[in-house]
Amino acid sequence: MCHLLLMMPLIGLGVFAILPWSQALPIYLVITVLSLFLYWKILQAMRAPVAIGPESLIDGIAEVVSAHDSQPQIRYRSELWSAVCQDKSETQLLRSGEKVRIVDFEGMKLVVRKITESTERSSYG
Repeated sequence: MCHLLLMMPLIGLGVFAILPWSQALPIYLVITVLSLFLYWKILQAMRAPVAIGPESLIDGIAEVVSAHDSQPQIRYRSELWSAVCQDKSETQLLRSGEKVRIVDFEGMKLVVRKITESTERSSYG
């Protein structure tokens, strides 16, 4: 069914076989303009960032809630997640209240990287 929508201008050419040119041309122009608007909206939707699923978490900023043992807990968008540090040596360096960036996910655990001034400058400058 969706392919028929994409072929609207081609299907609309049939109007010229049924009606005289003076009536068919305005109808075909309306069909063409509506098709272009539809194509534009489809392209916008395809380029939109991911809004759901685990991919939407990547590159988000979270706060460390607890850093006990080797299993830190982070809060992202009012949800608690178990986290794993990208650099395993940083796991012991995380403290409650620190900000971390989500870089990936492994199952139900988020892979995070500690945010420092140097990492913030390199990612935005």
